[in-house]
Amino acid sequence: MSAIIVTLTILFIASIGFAILRGFHFLQKKDTLFAIGASYGLGVGLVGMQLYLYSKLTIPWQREFLIIPWIVLFGIVLMRNRKYIRLHIPKIPATGKVEKMLLIGILLTIGYVVFEALLRPVFAWDSWADWLLYPRMFFIDGRITSQTLHYTFSGYPMTVSLLGTFIYLILGHIDDTSVLLFSTAFYVFLAIAFFAVLKERFGLRYALLFTLLMVTTQSFVRQGGRLEAGLADLPQGYYAFLSVIFLFIYFKNQTVKTLFIFTVFLSFVTLIKYEGIPLSFFIAICAFIYIIKNRLFKHILVLILWMLPFLFWQIDRRLTGIENTYFSNAHPKEIGINKSINAFSGTFRELINVKTWGILWITYFYALIAFGIRKQRELAVLHFVILCQLSLYLLIYNVTYGNTPESSIERLLMHIAPLAFLSIAIVFKLLFKNKKIIFSK
Repeated sequence: MSAIIVTLTILFIASIGFAILRGFHFLQKKDTLFAIGASYGLGVGLVGMQLYLYSKLTIPWQREFLIIPWIVLFGIVLMRNRKYIRLHIPKIPATGKVEKMLLIGILLTIGYVVFEALLRPVFAWDSWADWLLYPRMFFIDGRITSQTLHYTFSGYPMTVSLLGTFIYLILGHIDDTSVLLFSTAFYVFLAIAFFAVLKERFGLRYALLFTLLMVTTQSFVRQGGRLEAGLADLPQGYYAFLSVIFLFIYFKNQTVKTLFIFTVFLSFVTLIKYEGIPLSFFIAICAFIYIIKNRLFKHILVLILWMLPFLFWQIDRRLTGIENTYFSNAHPKEIGINKSINAFSGTFRELINVKTWGILWITYFYALIAFGIRKQRELAVLHFVILCQLSLYLLIYNVTYGNTPESSIERLLMHIAPLAFLSIAIVFKLLFKNKKIIFSK
């Protein structure tokens, strides 16, 4: 029963995001499938902010107070769009045997991941110690308390933890197994968004093929539901992927509305993990360069909105007395030749770890070398973000005590893995656009 309630809660959260994206026309009707994929991310960010603001304003975390504002939102959206609402059964495109086989493979993999998520309670250490420790304490306290934040001695952003808290509040009790479905939801909605992007650009078969390759990659399977569910790395990669896609949409239409929703998702990138802060900065640099080159100077004011939620969070941390001890206590500076050798060799070993990543990173760097960085704007953005973030991880491994590739690089690569899959899909389509191969349809 708990699993059903959690599933309905996830769908409710996604409906919040979808109502905003489609109801306020941030995405066009032809982008409905991508809107579904992005809806969960927007909904998660909003309910997290809702719980955070409620706690600051001493509004009780009661179900009715949590749900009623969103019911009102649904009513407003329906009133705004009542002339355009048409109930009809969507047409299912005709598919061949190859497409059906690829789709069955995707659905079977997702079914397996859901089964794994419900098979056991929280297993991964970081889930126990961080991402699902906060929700238990917040749920018991009925709010965010300074005592809880000082006890955990962590300044981590709380979006993922507040998502777990929201689920517990709707459930009415703590369930360390069913709550893991929120990780599966990130896995599923990422697959939907990824598929939607490729289908619009390259066709159904190509989109199905690359979506199958992504969802069957072991690191995605593990964080989506098997053993490593409950971590924040898959959500980090999900939000980074959506931010880059919204940036690409902005490149096409140059509207303030698209830039605004891009900054919203980019702000969520900073509110998942520490690593999201530089990741969002690298993406924002791409947006800033585009704005300057196209002389859209007024848009800079909209772009800088991306920093506000993170700045508010930092100010609140200081007022609460929560210091960032990541570099001062937990990981002070340390430099040495052996440490540098281990940083590069350990990262390289993970990049060629076929068991975890298949041939994702081998293929990415092969495509990067073979195709190069041509004058293709989207590829340039993807390579810039991926390589800058990877270089940052190498730098941290080189200069901080206790940070080694063996301890974290597998998880950190998840932050940029969806972008790597997208870049490979673009490169392969460019390389084989004039050749008839199995995924050309």
